[in-house]
Amino acid sequence: MKRKLVMSLVVLVFSQTIYGMNKKEITLENLYIPPVGYDNNDRVEVVLTGKIPSLCYELGKTSIFFDNVKKVFTISQSVKNRELIHCENNEIVLEFQKTISLGQLETGKYKIVSGDLEKNFLIKKATISSAVDDELYAPLSSAFILDLISTEQTPRVILGGKLDQSCLSFNQSDVELKYYDDVIVLLPRMILKDIPCFNQQKVLQAVIPLQKMAKGKYLIHIRTMSGQSINKVFEIIGNTPQNSGL
Repeated sequence: MKRKLVMSLVVLVFSQTIYGMNKKEITLENLYIPPVGYDNNDRVEVVLTGKIPSLCYELGKTSIFFDNVKKVFTISQSVKNRELIHCENNEIVLEFQKTISLGQLETGKYKIVSGDLEKNFLIKKATISSAVDDELYAPLSSAFILDLISTEQTPRVILGGKLDQSCLSFNQSDVELKYYDDVIVLLPRMILKDIPCFNQQKVLQAVIPLQKMAKGKYLIHIRTMSGQSINKVFEIIGNTPQNSGL
């Protein structure tokens, strides 16, 4: 029994050593989070962006440490070897976007840190403590925006989903946009009509134009029903992007 226990410990230490040798920490390019707009019944999300150094690696673990006294989240991201045969001179760099949930947080001011990156955000008290959201947002299942957009173009977000109840109404005019530095928050509010509710499926689709923006990378953060959200990073560039593929 004692010998089996020793062997198990050796295997565990060996596995952890091998994993440590096959991974490395990378520097994140940016952290995206709305500075305001979350309350204490929301699931708070932060979006990480960065580059995987080559095809020899794949995205590894995200480590999060929270200092409850200072209300500071420290985030680090690692990549790990893919154990491919031919990787000696692979110089293809891959960009990534990863959404991390920080869960529900108490009211107050918070900070997220990763290397030299630092973002602050505020959690306010919910108006209706028992609800997932104070607002009734549309049940969106998809949102699309081009990855590259010229400064000469008007950025547009295409929203898609469906409504299942006759008493729910969604109008494009009820959509609210909020701009915070490199984050745009899209709030697709719904209206509960004063009529009897019954099951009725309706297509939900809208094209939402954004304001023209300076060159740079931005996050579009779209709130949806039941405290969910859709996140997409896109880039505004100076020239019209070339088409590639079909």
